[in-house]
Amino acid sequence: MNAYLSRVFRITGPNQDKRWTLEKCQSQPEISFELDLALVIMHLRTATAADFSFLTDVLLQAFNWSEDQTLTREQILQKPEISHYVVDWQSEVDFGFVAETDHGEPIGTAWARLLSEDDPGYGFVSSTTPELTLGVLPGNRGSGVGTALMTAIIEQAKKLDLTALSLSVEDQNPAVHLYERAGFSRVDRAGNSDTLLLHLA
Repeated sequence: MNAYLSRVFRITGPNQDKRWTLEKCQSQPEISFELDLALVIMHLRTATAADFSFLTDVLLQAFNWSEDQTLTREQILQKPEISHYVVDWQSEVDFGFVAETDHGEPIGTAWARLLSEDDPGYGFVSSTTPELTLGVLPGNRGSGVGTALMTAIIEQAKKLDLTALSLSVEDQNPAVHLYERAGFSRVDRAGNSDTLLLHLA
C-alpha cells in the first residue's frame, strides 16, 4: 500500500467554498486562498473482488457527472452497455486501484477491463486495449486523488506489458484535463463523447 501526501487549500471569498490544490490556486491569481489541510494522507491499494460495490458507486458517479444525468444504481446495473464495466468483477485480466483515507474510507478508484468487439465499451478501441474507468467521490476532488490513481493504473498497465489504455469522456466533463495531462489524446468521436487513447509503448 502506497501513501500519498497532498496539500489542499480552501478558497476564500464571496460564494466560495472549494478545496483546490496549490497548483490550481496559483493558476487563478484573482482568487484568494488559505491553507485548509496541511497534509491529506491517502493510501492506494490494489482493487479486489470485494470492491465490486464501491466500483459500482463510482461508475454511477461517472455517468451522473452532469446534473442532466440522473441514472440510478439499479438502472446502470440493468443496462448491459453500462453494467459490463463492473459485472463479474474481478476477472483474471481486470486490474485497478482504490484510494482510501488514513481511516480506510474509500474515496476514489480506477480500474481497467478488456471488452470485446461484440460487447464494446463507450471508449472501445480494440479487444486488446483495456478501457479505463476512473472516479473520485465528491468532496475529495482536486486534492491529487485522481492523479495518484491515474499514475498507478498506468504504471500497472506497463508492468503487464500492455501497449495502450483507452477511455471515453463526454463534452464539458472537467475530468478531460486529468486525462490530457496523463498523455491521452483523441482518436475517435461518437455523439457528444471523445474516445481517448494513451500509448504505453
